[in-house]
Amino acid sequence: MGRHRRDVCTGVNWWLKEISIVYLVAAILIGLINRMPEEQFVRSFIVGCKDMIGVAW
Repeated sequence: MGRHRRDVCTGVNWWLKEISIVYLVAAILIGLINRMPEEQFVRSFIVGCKDMIGVAW
């Protein structure tokens, strides 16, 4: 019961900023590994962000 109410990941004190960075870095790595053209990567990333923004609000 000593956990903070703000804990998002079990046992880790991460919040929106940290998880956003993880999402961004993971997306960039996936784009590089798949050798996606920049334009396609940016379009796909924005579509993914649009899908998640409804959950955040």
